[in-house]
Amino acid sequence: MSNYNNATCRICGKGYHRCNCHAEGSWRKVTDTAEHYQIFCVMRDYNNGIIDANKASALLDKMDLSEKDSFRESVKETLTEIASKKKAVEKKIEAQAKQIANNIKGGTGNAKANQNNTKTWKK
Repeated sequence: MSNYNNATCRICGKGYHRCNCHAEGSWRKVTDTAEHYQIFCVMRDYNNGIIDANKASALLDKMDLSEKDSFRESVKETLTEIASKKKAVEKKIEAQAKQIANNIKGGTGNAKANQNNTKTWKK
């Protein structure tokens, strides 16, 4: 087996030797490590709209991203995009939860309207 580099990892950009004996669909066709292939799959599915940012983030949270500073710029940009979209959704959910809590505590909004509807039906 020769040690020359004939492939480039799509995650980190490092050169590696890929043997042509690997079956189609093998992680060695795309990345230099199995871990990088897992990251590649999540990012591919996110970029193709198969999964959303929350699902991508949940999957990436289970992976070792300690080397992300050495990843290709496009990979780092996508990781940043996923993280920012997740934060935006979390903020929206938090705001909605606060609004619901305020409605319940203050008897305003839908909670008060529901109380009024209940009184109407009881008559």
